[in-house]
Amino acid sequence: MLSYLFSFYGRSGRMAFWANGLVYIPVYLAILLLVELAGVESLHLDDFTSVQAWPLVVAIALLFVASITSAAVAVRRLHDRGKPGFWLLLFWGPGILYLWVPEIGLPAAIAAVWYYVELGFLPGVEGARDFERREARATTELPPVMARLEHRPADGFGRRSV
Repeated sequence: MLSYLFSFYGRSGRMAFWANGLVYIPVYLAILLLVELAGVESLHLDDFTSVQAWPLVVAIALLFVASITSAAVAVRRLHDRGKPGFWLLLFWGPGILYLWVPEIGLPAAIAAVWYYVELGFLPGVEGARDFERREARATTELPPVMARLEHRPADGFGRRSV
């Protein structure tokens, strides 16, 4: 189960994407509650003087785990759509930047809408299996130079002859 939650390899369907979103609604609500308990009013460093530490530490830990697992499901869903995982930066980047630069609200909103359209509604493509083949090759095949070194016999001290 943990390997599925934290794995960025393979494919996930629309059902897994929406199930992940439904599972994390209570987690994100708990994070908001913990931040409220901590007394954080904004992201400016001047406002952190009267903040309780323990709820904020727990909220940050929960946010970290939830973000990693959500990113893993989103990347696998992108693979199912036939796109590389780096597309997640196009979807999440504007939203993260919006926290510090509120002027980019419209691009962040467009990216968020397209994120849900692309990953939540559009079906996977048949050619997406190429990602699985490339990932399998990348994890099992050695580069040509390393493959040649692998077949050289070793001397008595464990060193490969040149």
